[in-house]
Amino acid sequence: MPVNALAGAARWRWLLLAAAPLCWVLTVLLLAHPPPPPPASPQRLPAASWPALVRDVPPALLDMAANAPPQRPLVARWEDPGAGAGLAAAQRALLDGRMRPAHLKPGGGLTDAAVWCAVPVQRGPGAQDRWLVVVGAAFLDDVQVWIEHGDGRLERQQLGDRWMGAERLVHAREHAVAFELAPQEQAVVWVRARTSGVLNLTLQLVRPERFFASEARINALLGLVLGGLVLAVLFHLVLGAWLRDWLTVAFAAFLATVVMRYAGLTGMLAQLLPQAPWWLNDAVAGVGTLGHLYAGLWMWSLALDMRREFPRLHRLYGAIAALTLPLLALPVTAYFRPLLVTGFSAAPVIGLLNLGMAWVLWRRHRDRLRLVYLAAFGAYAAGALMAVAAGVGRPPLGEGAAYGLPAALMVHMLCIAFALGLRLHRLRMHQQLGERRVEEHQRFVAMLAHEFRNPLAAIDRSANLLQALGSPPPGQLQGRTASIRRQVQRLTLLVDSFLSVNTDSALPPVHPRRSSQSVAGFLHGLVQALDAESAARVDVQLPQGDFHAQFDARLMQLALNNLLDNALRYSPAEAQVTLSAWQPEGGGWTVTVADRGPGLGEAQLRQLGTPYHRMQGDPAGSQGTGLGYYFCRELVAAHGGQLAAGRVQPHGLCVRLTLP
Repeated sequence: MPVNALAGAARWRWLLLAAAPLCWVLTVLLLAHPPPPPPASPQRLPAASWPALVRDVPPALLDMAANAPPQRPLVARWEDPGAGAGLAAAQRALLDGRMRPAHLKPGGGLTDAAVWCAVPVQRGPGAQDRWLVVVGAAFLDDVQVWIEHGDGRLERQQLGDRWMGAERLVHAREHAVAFELAPQEQAVVWVRARTSGVLNLTLQLVRPERFFASEARINALLGLVLGGLVLAVLFHLVLGAWLRDWLTVAFAAFLATVVMRYAGLTGMLAQLLPQAPWWLNDAVAGVGTLGHLYAGLWMWSLALDMRREFPRLHRLYGAIAALTLPLLALPVTAYFRPLLVTGFSAAPVIGLLNLGMAWVLWRRHRDRLRLVYLAAFGAYAAGALMAVAAGVGRPPLGEGAAYGLPAALMVHMLCIAFALGLRLHRLRMHQQLGERRVEEHQRFVAMLAHEFRNPLAAIDRSANLLQALGSPPPGQLQGRTASIRRQVQRLTLLVDSFLSVNTDSALPPVHPRRSSQSVAGFLHGLVQALDAESAARVDVQLPQGDFHAQFDARLMQLALNNLLDNALRYSPAEAQVTLSAWQPEGGGWTVTVADRGPGLGEAQLRQLGTPYHRMQGDPAGSQGTGLGYYFCRELVAAHGGQLAAGRVQPHGLCVRLTLP
């Protein structure tokens, strides 16, 4: 994409982010209205509900046993499509036979209708008088409960996540109403429920002490999970800001939306803020639901590298995110349900698209990171499909459907967190590799500078001598000119071997090109290339005579020239330097360069080959860098050989090249 186009896209993104809060404020001011007060409830019903109800629904007997589990009784159920019927209309539906027996279970689907339930209850012999009727799920918007006593009295309580203040006489996550029954008294419990989301309606009859003990355990577990997620949000937010890694920041935003969503859906917000305003739970749960899609699109786009791998889908995801962001305030309005239906429909499509892209990337790269992404998107796609099934009223796992999406999200988040760890480890490894390459590059440049120094010094000496002599004799002129040409050839060999190689790697491009060579011819040619004075001091020894070996003559010439230069420099002016080669019984071949210099102590031998380490006792005026031996070792190692140095008695140094 051109630079101007990228800059334009960035400007549009920032304008959208700046305009989104204004859209939220306008949405709240113009469209958000508090719920209307509940209609007045009759003091008595025209007729008794008990006889008509028990014809189809057996009464729930409230048992005296202390360890009796909560009852989930059979109820009479009726849907009011217009959601305008009152309790009297619901009783007429009961008397007319329109209320049908049913067992309430999660996954009632997305519906605008109000659902009415009626269940007969009777206090058993010796049972306690105080009981609770608990209506779930916690995120139901409007829940009304009536207790129709046997003497005709009616008790009513308004509940729902829009009534989280003083209206709740029993402070709990779900909607609980306490009632008392006289011994052997019969009563009818009426429940009306309506919500803008999936109608997960449940009804339980439970002893108060058992209910509060269960609530304490569930609250502790939810607090532990949500608290752990909050810590994970803070950790990844700080880590992403520190590393300037947008994927880690997007994952933190995704985790934050999950915390908001389930803090509202599970009723934990009502526990933490019992006097919260009417809109707070809808805002937190709704923003968590829509923001989950927005943050998810951002995170998935970065995780799958969609800008480079799938540019068209990247633009599609960007458009969906741009449409979602200004709508985050709609959950507190009456227009949230159409958006929720759209989100429910889009989630499995996006999940399957993510799964397909993860599969394609895994097939391309076949690495652990893409495999973890594949598992993550597989879990998310499965959870999205289960959520859609619950939205249409056909949960695939029965009551377990309520836990399908949270479980899938948990697996998805764990996989993404693990993938982030792998990714950060990979980035760290790449950083360390880059640092090593920079270090090797600097060392390589220093080695080349070291190798250039000796030929340039020889050229300079010959040029100075010619200049000083003015008109030298023809023989001396020819010798010095030949010396200059030899050193120029040596420099050309360095350029051809290293500097002319076009490579993106920062490491030295040492790639031997082996060919069969006569070792005797190679060594004699090496000595003949020296100046006459130096060549006279080198004694070539071949105990086994001539033999052939496979090696790169250019690289070996560089290595042996370096060793010979050092041996000649450190030996007395008239001392001989021995250059030997032979084939040992074990195979391969060996070359040694032995001088008659001062030699090295044991401690100095251990330091030999350390870059930039100068040995004590260097000749006066020497300007070496300590890289010559290191350079030779690298060239020998490129051939698969080894370089070792040892002392020569009574004094001197012997360097051994062992080659395959």
